[in-house]
Amino acid sequence: MMAFEQYIYPDLIIKDLKATNKQEAIKLLIDKVYEKHPSSSGDVKKEEAFAEAMQREELQSTGLGQGRAFPHVRIDGWKDFVIALGYCKEDLPFESLDDQPVFFICLMISSKDQPYLILKAMSNIIKFLNELENIRSLFENKTPAELADIFKNKQLTIKKIVEAQDIMRPLKTFAKLDDSIEAVVKLMHLKKIDVLPVVDNENCLKGQLSCFNIFDHEVPEFFKQLNTVSFVRNIDPFEKFFKLQKNLKVKDYLKEDCATVEHNATLIEIIFLLTTKKHPRLFVTKDKKLVGIIDRFCILDRILFF
Repeated sequence: MMAFEQYIYPDLIIKDLKATNKQEAIKLLIDKVYEKHPSSSGDVKKEEAFAEAMQREELQSTGLGQGRAFPHVRIDGWKDFVIALGYCKEDLPFESLDDQPVFFICLMISSKDQPYLILKAMSNIIKFLNELENIRSLFENKTPAELADIFKNKQLTIKKIVEAQDIMRPLKTFAKLDDSIEAVVKLMHLKKIDVLPVVDNENCLKGQLSCFNIFDHEVPEFFKQLNTVSFVRNIDPFEKFFKLQKNLKVKDYLKEDCATVEHNATLIEIIFLLTTKKHPRLFVTKDKKLVGIIDRFCILDRILFF
């Protein structure tokens, strides 16, 4: 476990990043790294670092939304992990995931033999930013030294292991027990998803609702004992559903048994559940409350491709 503040240097915090696009912003931050901490780069030339960072951006934008961007790259031969922070007084186009401009940019560079360091650092910074009431006010009214002290006072640490909370996706779409099936089916259609977590009024996970649950509910029980129903031609499995759907609730179709992991579950535990146990997705909980989801794409996106 490492203290996070050891990577936050006042001279690598730019309070007024004067850039008009992402290329300029990333170049200015890399220039600052080479100006103030040239030994961090090892034998890697500045032009090479910039080219690697931009190549990473071409694969997928690191603008994660909410005005924040985290350009990052792992480079062979890079010596010391480095973080450079930039604040833009004028919003900057960054091709972010939410199509909104950014004002906070955090550049991170590490060597390739430290595959998880950037991921863990990013997780810490996002948690820190989420706790702030006004990021803009903080950067506009504090000096770089004061900003570095704020990070230090938070006593953030970087663990050596990757946990579920580092790679999960936050969940913005879910169902509640007393929601109508009619409304939830419409929501699943609009979002193009076939599974929804179900929570109570305290956001505690109660189970999941899937298209399979709905389909299975409408198949007559004795049919499930047959090898085929190809001889049946005149039964509509959804006839009852269409008649009653306005009165049906999520709790009528709820499957309580769903795969979950705690927010601090380790990467090996997650991989075990996704592969050996063949769960297509894992709902992430903290104190029984739903906080996110992990599926196989999360592993590709946040571990293998990251």
